Amino acid sequence: MTAVGRTFSTSEVAPEARTQAWCQAVESLHFAMSFEAHVQTPYRGALKSYATADFRLISFDEEQCSFRREPAHIRADPSTDIELVSPTSGECTVEQFGYVADCRAGQFVLLDASAPFRIVQPKRMSALMLKVSRPEIERRFPDVEAICGRPITCLAGLPRLAIDLFQSIERESSSMDNAEFHSSCHHLVDLLALAIEGGQHGSKSNSAVRMATFKRIKFLIREKVFSAEFTARDIAAQLNISERYVQSLFQDSGTTVRDYLRSLRLSRAQEMLSSPRYNRKSITEIAYECGFPSSAYFSTAFREQTMQTPTEYRRSFWRNGKRP
Repeated sequence: MTAVGRTFSTSEVAPEARTQAWCQAVESLHFAMSFEAHVQTPYRGALKSYATADFRLISFDEEQCSFRREPAHIRADPSTDIELVSPTSGECTVEQFGYVADCRAGQFVLLDASAPFRIVQPKRMSALMLKVSRPEIERRFPDVEAICGRPITCLAGLPRLAIDLFQSIERESSSMDNAEFHSSCHHLVDLLALAIEGGQHGSKSNSAVRMATFKRIKFLIREKVFSAEFTARDIAAQLNISERYVQSLFQDSGTTVRDYLRSLRLSRAQEMLSSPRYNRKSITEIAYECGFPSSAYFSTAFREQTMQTPTEYRRSFWRNGKRP
């Protein structure tokens, strides 16, 4: 028995139903998230999926669109899987854990389903995606969050071997039985972990205890980030550790608690300012909802990052005909 799970193409449904059909097909293979098509014509997309208990491999080709996984989606569908995305043509912009980066052919990026993220595809894109159960990832790479949202280039060495194996598994999946497919994905994740640990994207800490604590801190931050009163002192109190220790963990990763919180809040503010669903909210309302203590502080921080005020950003975004 081969590992082929399903195939789907929007050409199988009526033109007026294609966008909704594609949205449902994608969500059924991933997890709860929102989808928005960025084309006016009937949407075009095609995919092929292979799956076992711990792995799902999807090859897909789709037109311009964006995906968002937000706190409400996570509450409704609390998946903790990790997804590895590697474009084969085109590119996408990925946002997670305060990082915003472009990922294109020759690269891969990891996304954590237990935390909010956003993917924007400005043009048609083809890609491979491997969905991996969290235990499979964490027993090889316990600090996987340290690299989520940051593309890894695969031009040479172990990363190149990993991406080549990824593409080979996809090509040969229809000829494999379930055991062969499962074993191949195991080897891919092993190779991926070696590539990450041996390169610049390796662990930010030499201590497994420090890594585990840092991971707990980031989970706590994701739950409290939009509360203006939430600080490093609160983190220390809730986890029964010192504030100095909390700050040192962030310093190891090249940032501070304050900057990390501000980055997450600003990323959310940009999403809200660029989305039509929030166009009736004032700048002040958005500031408070994103966890800023005042509209003035929000405007200053926003301008430092984008070189625009929130109002200018919102106006220029729609004037230039962009879409979230």
